[in-house]
Amino acid sequence: MNDTTKAYLAGFIDGEGCIRIVECKAKWSRGSINPRFREHLQVSNTNFEVMEWIRENFGGCITVKSEGIKKDGIYRKKQWKICWYDLQAVNLLKLMLPFLIVKNEEARVCIEFSEVKKQQGLSKDRHTKGRSGVVAFTDEEINLRRNFAKKLSELKKR
Repeated sequence: MNDTTKAYLAGFIDGEGCIRIVECKAKWSRGSINPRFREHLQVSNTNFEVMEWIRENFGGCITVKSEGIKKDGIYRKKQWKICWYDLQAVNLLKLMLPFLIVKNEEARVCIEFSEVKKQQGLSKDRHTKGRSGVVAFTDEEINLRRNFAKKLSELKKR
């Protein structure tokens, strides 16, 4: 993949993208006792052809973000989104990092979050039962994850 293609998506992420760390509540019905924290990258646009090009070059799944609706009497075009989660999002952010301008620091925090999870053996969210049963996160592990999500959220307020 050439630098022009990477730079195009980076510009798209800078202008139309969202980088987040999302916390999903534990699903007791599935034997989970831990919240799950996921790296999340999303881009949205009303031009389906552009979204299809991005999907063909970078993967992800296109879904409808909003149908063409009227809000306050004003017609809004149908909007499409592509999302990447977890390592797929992190790997894409690493690829785009040299070209990101507006969201460069957000991407760095998301990548650092992923690396800290990996270093601490926290890359698996331990949300399903294993041989030894479900292993609970410590309060320290949960707070660490929440602090990364908070740091990323605070960058968006600038």
